[in-house]
Amino acid sequence: MPAGFAAFPMQLKFRPLFLLCLVLLCGRVWAQTPAGSLGDPVVQEDFGSGSSPSFPTTDYTLVGGGCPNDGQYSIAKSIPGNCHADTWYTVPYDHTGNDGYMMIVNASYDPGEFYSKQTPPLLCGGTTYEFSVYVKNLIKPAFAGSHQKPNLRFRIEKTTGELIDSYDTGPIYETSGVDDWQRFAKVFTLPADVNAVVVKIINNAPGGTGNDLIIDDIAFRAYGPVVQANFDNVSNVTT
Repeated sequence: MPAGFAAFPMQLKFRPLFLLCLVLLCGRVWAQTPAGSLGDPVVQEDFGSGSSPSFPTTDYTLVGGGCPNDGQYSIAKSIPGNCHADTWYTVPYDHTGNDGYMMIVNASYDPGEFYSKQTPPLLCGGTTYEFSVYVKNLIKPAFAGSHQKPNLRFRIEKTTGELIDSYDTGPIYETSGVDDWQRFAKVFTLPADVNAVVVKIINNAPGGTGNDLIIDDIAFRAYGPVVQANFDNVSNVTT
């Protein structure tokens, strides 16, 4: 399986008084959300944890220390203080705070792709998925007026390079605290003949002053309508 993306097994949930069995090809048990229903992540990129970081495919230059310059990136657990004349947030941990890594990006002067990775072949053709990613603009609000805001495009492609779907974030604004990450998501339907995709993240804005960000927890979850089961006149149940 490609490094970085982790696979998650299907989980079944049981309710009192009845047993619900779903036997479906590539099926999932849904967890209800306001807009629909989401399964647990099928594949997820969290950039690793402990002593095992995960790296993307990119033309950017990898550097250590968590404070990259233009056209560079770091895979790190934290961002030190006083980074870039203290215009960046000091970030003590990744999005989930579980000793994990995140990708710290200082965008190149020229817009273009800075992340690419193929998922393992665990997706199900013809299924609707939600693709999501957490992003944080690293610039502190006090410096917002003089700094370029990140603006990203997410591309989901077949392994042959053919586009399946894409999503533009528009300007990603500064947030008020170190823990304020922004979640971006796109619902799409996988072609019937596809069980793996390539995720690409493209920088739409020029670099230079600003356009500095961190990304974490890229995930694919099966997505579908909310299904409610009603059981009428159930009484005298003996176990």
